[in-house]
Amino acid sequence: MVTDAGLLIAKIASIDKDLYGLVAYAAEVGYGTGFSLWGRRWSRVLSLPGQEHDDIVGRIAPEVLQPNLGKMVRVESGAIMGVLSTRDPQLIDEHRETLEYLAAILGVSTAALGIYGSAMYKPATERGDIDFVVYGEEQGRQAWERIQSRLPPVPRRKAGRPYHLHFPHLDGSVYLDPRLIRSDADTVALVRARSMISPGAALDRLAVTAARDAFYYPARYQLEDGSVLLSYRLGHCALLKPGDRISAAPLPTVHFDGVPHRIVLRYEHLTIHAGAEP
Repeated sequence: MVTDAGLLIAKIASIDKDLYGLVAYAAEVGYGTGFSLWGRRWSRVLSLPGQEHDDIVGRIAPEVLQPNLGKMVRVESGAIMGVLSTRDPQLIDEHRETLEYLAAILGVSTAALGIYGSAMYKPATERGDIDFVVYGEEQGRQAWERIQSRLPPVPRRKAGRPYHLHFPHLDGSVYLDPRLIRSDADTVALVRARSMISPGAALDRLAVTAARDAFYYPARYQLEDGSVLLSYRLGHCALLKPGDRISAAPLPTVHFDGVPHRIVLRYEHLTIHAGAEP
């Protein structure tokens, strides 16, 4: 989504006629790595530390920043100048062969697939990898089971070096990077609860007790104190296992249906203690 404030939004949720999104790119010529989209220059800001992100967005459109929501911003409907959907017909047509290949190996319908990331603005001939979306709980679970059968064992990551769920295209020409989205319910609930966000408490080797929904985006982990870790950090998808312990500075916390959800919005970092360490 391009707005007249020069923002490209990665993910949008519409709440009571308001629009909210996680900012992925901002117009900031000369800062970081930029790319051209519809004749404009952009820089990636989603992976920046929170204050740097706020500084950039604040210079462009300070009124959109939402306190306590990490990189969530408010977008006026009238400011929208262009929208590119993951299911845009041109994108789907350009990547049709790959999407049909994906649907076949993942056992899902092509209607459940979409394209996101750099494949949205780079020609298919220039791609190094393809970021794609699988929508729906059942289709996502089916895709994950098939992906698991194709991936070699993944070693534990080094601190600060998240891996993605890359697996090679059949001919080896490109890597495929899936994002499995169960629904937008978590993001919608987060936006609705924006006024009820609390600082939360620091985590000190808190154990993960369940990870059945860990491979979805956002990743969901049950913790031993009865709370849920809800992470929008791609590298946290399918990372933690039951018995792992995590430490972190205080994370924004929201209560959904009486259950505290500790929110990781891209720039907070967890320290992961693999296995049931003492």
